[in-house]
Amino acid sequence: MYMDTGVQKMEDASGKPPKPPAAKKAASAQPKEKGRNGDLGERDQRLLWGRAAGRCQRCNIDVSRDRLSWRAYNLSENAHITASSVNGTRGTKEKSAALADKLENHLLLCRDCHKIVDDKRRGEVLFPTEWLLKLKHDQEVLVQRLMELAKKPQSVAVYISAAVGQTRLQPLVIDDINMAIVNAGLVPALNHPIHIDLLALLEVDTLDSDPAFWAVASKLTRQKLEAKLLEGAHKKLSEVEHFSLFGLAPIPVLALLGNLIPDTRKAMMYQPNWDEINPGREPLGPTISIDIHQYDRDPETWCWPEERRQPTPVFSHVHLAGPAQQLGGDIAVLFELSFPTHLDLVEAALPGAPVYHFTASDVTPDIIKAPADVKAFMAAFRQLLSRLERDHGHNAHVHVFGSLPVSCAIALGRIQVKGSLSLTIHNLQRNPNRYERGLTLPFEA
Repeated sequence: MYMDTGVQKMEDASGKPPKPPAAKKAASAQPKEKGRNGDLGERDQRLLWGRAAGRCQRCNIDVSRDRLSWRAYNLSENAHITASSVNGTRGTKEKSAALADKLENHLLLCRDCHKIVDDKRRGEVLFPTEWLLKLKHDQEVLVQRLMELAKKPQSVAVYISAAVGQTRLQPLVIDDINMAIVNAGLVPALNHPIHIDLLALLEVDTLDSDPAFWAVASKLTRQKLEAKLLEGAHKKLSEVEHFSLFGLAPIPVLALLGNLIPDTRKAMMYQPNWDEINPGREPLGPTISIDIHQYDRDPETWCWPEERRQPTPVFSHVHLAGPAQQLGGDIAVLFELSFPTHLDLVEAALPGAPVYHFTASDVTPDIIKAPADVKAFMAAFRQLLSRLERDHGHNAHVHVFGSLPVSCAIALGRIQVKGSLSLTIHNLQRNPNRYERGLTLPFEA
């Protein structure tokens, strides 16, 4: 027997035919002059965030967290390049509706940048469609390029500073340091470089020639570095795979920075220039690589120049004055790399001591232009140290004077290792011109 369903009975009882399905909006509907014609779907919203790396695509601030408390918050806003309404900023009858929900028509912006870009009076003039499309493209390409570096070695940046003469130097710009590391094919391991302000750390105004001063300086700077590493990278000093070293300070302070890293670790050095690896992560090896950066004077950057504008330096040394066959005692090494130096100041500091002159084919502040130049300096100085130990005995004590580029000064602390001749690095003082004792290596706690 056939039986009607309940639905059929209800339809019969009402006497009304069922409603047809709602008609879909015609694709050719007229775009709204006011109000939004559409927005991104959930899938495209995630894609926009990913391609922008959670950064405002105009000012580059992190829109995934509160900048004061660092708690996670979504501080981003979706900005239409071509407005979703005809009367909106950069809106058109031809494109507003068609592009309203398209990923390529959206920017990830912070609230301030969104307000500026969509300003009713000036937004379209100051930020035309073509400019915003290029902004979006360039930022997303940059994110992709930076993420491709993720398989490169990470490097912990350490920057040391101290007053030079009467000038108290300011810390470097963080972006400048990070860009130098990226240009070297590395990835910054920390958001912020570890900054050691030596004079502030010691609560003094000037460097001191007292050996006790440098003993305290060595101890406190090492403690500061180890504490910052644990705080930022959650690693001990000996567990870091790679360091990038920066500094603007007197030569003894720069050498102290180089000496902070364990002497069993490998060092690759960079120089501040005043003008202008492998796929996948490898397990921690027996050596730590170190990059020492040189500041570029002309473009004011720590990035190595892409092209060398002067010949590769050739380093040499000669016996300049004093007894050549003295056994033990004090030996002076006068560096003349960045600026001309004066023998009389060395002889006043070490009367009657043998003096060796270490120079280069071209004496200029911009002598170091590539990591290979620093390696060449280190090799040449090691040759001189071997000669001094051979000619003057292993009980000789080397005193360093003169002018050095920043990266070479840091390298002094890397060259001196346990078992080699001890070094005392002197600091040039003014009014009157004289040399004062600075750091002695190796430092004994």
